[in-house]
Amino acid sequence: MGRRLHTAYLIGMLFIGLSAGAAWGTDQDPLWQKAVEIASANDNWVPGYVIHNEEVYSRIGIRQEKTVTYSELHRHQSREVEVTFLKILQNGSDITEEFTGEFGRTIILEEDEYRVYHPFRSSALGSVEYQRLDKKKIIRGKRCISYAFTYVDKRGSWEGTAWLAEGSGVPVFVQGTLVSVPLEESWYTLLGLEVTTSFTTNENGSWYPESAVVDSRIEVVIKLFQSYKGRVKETYTFSKHWRYE
Repeated sequence: MGRRLHTAYLIGMLFIGLSAGAAWGTDQDPLWQKAVEIASANDNWVPGYVIHNEEVYSRIGIRQEKTVTYSELHRHQSREVEVTFLKILQNGSDITEEFTGEFGRTIILEEDEYRVYHPFRSSALGSVEYQRLDKKKIIRGKRCISYAFTYVDKRGSWEGTAWLAEGSGVPVFVQGTLVSVPLEESWYTLLGLEVTTSFTTNENGSWYPESAVVDSRIEVVIKLFQSYKGRVKETYTFSKHWRYE
């Protein structure tokens, strides 16, 4: 069950996140609009190196499996983005050759699969509602202002909180929860899902995600009368970003 679960999450939910965009009321909030402009200017960054840490827990919270995948993303000769699996550790054992022998060492990502979605993408303007909250806090040295947002996509209805740097509007942290569950896929049922994404700005002013956590509760049908219920926590670390031109 673990390998099947790992493969589906690795490929099917590789860089899951939230997509969104507009405002509660008629006025556009200037700080939110700055965040949209920043996101638009940096929409073509691709993480060149990804560490994917997946932990599978039983329904009572006992960790049953841990898989760590190290991979590189680069431009394929077809100009699509290709993932190369460098190393895969399952419960401390190196299963790279076994895994790549069965599933291949590389996969080609479809358009947008390499992106971390967020509430500021210009392609989603008009599909989200947001409201500035009276909350402020320091996040990694930046004084941030919080916004509540809601959004509906093919998975269902989302609600969450985004934290923007005061003054500049740089998005620093986004948390979203899927509120319309369960969601049934071909071999599992998603009972709950929460996504958190942290963003960074480099020395040249470029903005992109540096990490994401996908925390889900699922039910997997293993055999006709057997099923697995539990929790899967996935942590992604992104680095060595490059521009897709």
